[in-house]
Amino acid sequence: TLARLRKYVLRAKVQLEPGADRLVPYLLDAEAAAALSKSIPESAAADPAGAPAATAPPPFGARAHIECDGVSLIDWPSAEAPRMLLLAPAEYSRQTDAARCEAWRRADIRAGLPQVYAATHETFIAPMLNLDLLGGVSYEKGCYTGQEIIARMHFRGSVKRRMFRFRSPWPAPAPGTRVLAGDTHAGEVVDSATIDGGCEVLAVISLAQLDAPLRLESDPRATLTRLELPYTVPTGT
Repeated sequence: TLARLRKYVLRAKVQLEPGADRLVPYLLDAEAAAALSKSIPESAAADPAGAPAATAPPPFGARAHIECDGVSLIDWPSAEAPRMLLLAPAEYSRQTDAARCEAWRRADIRAGLPQVYAATHETFIAPMLNLDLLGGVSYEKGCYTGQEIIARMHFRGSVKRRMFRFRSPWPAPAPGTRVLAGDTHAGEVVDSATIDGGCEVLAVISLAQLDAPLRLESDPRATLTRLELPYTVPTGT
C-alpha cells in the first residue's frame, strides 16, 4: 500500500502520491511494441543514453529501459516472444494495441516471474518466490520488513521452499490454492493461466516434497507435472 511505501522514504527528499490518473501501465506484445517504437524519436531508440530524459536503472529482470518525453518503454523478460511494458500518460497509451492481460500472465508464468495477489498477501517471502534468483533482492544494502529473515536464509542456505512451474490438464486454480503430496500439505499456488486445454501454474513447493506426486487440493484429479523454468532453481539435491 501507499502508506507502507511511505515508511521507506526515510530522509530522501521525495513525496509519494497516487499516479494512476497520470501514468498508466500497458502490456505490449511484440507487434504492439514494434508499432509503438515508430513514435519514439530515433535518437532515443538507437541510443537510450541520448534520450531527452535520463535512462533509469531497469527493474529486476528487464533488459532495456528507454525514457523519452514522459514515456517509459521497458523490454520485459520473456521465455518466448518479446514483450514490453509501457508507462505513459493515459491519452498516449490508448493509441497502442495492448496485449490481453491473460496472455501477459501466461508469459509471466513461462518466464518464472511471480505475482502476489490479495489471497497470497504475506504468504511468501522473497526467496520462496525466487526473487533472489531474479535479481530482485540485494544482500548488500537496503532496509525493508523481513530483511533479517531473508538475509539469514540466504547466508545459511536454509531456503526450504521454492517456486516451480507446473502443468495440469484441469482448469486454472486460484492463487493461494493448496498443493498436496498425498494428504500432506506441500505448497501453494502463486499464479496460473489457462493454456492449451489445461493450465500452467507457478507454485511454491517444499523441496522435501518436490519429487512426490503433487496435486491440487481443490480437485484430487488435478495432478501437477513439473516443467522447466528459464533459470536454475536450487533444490538442495
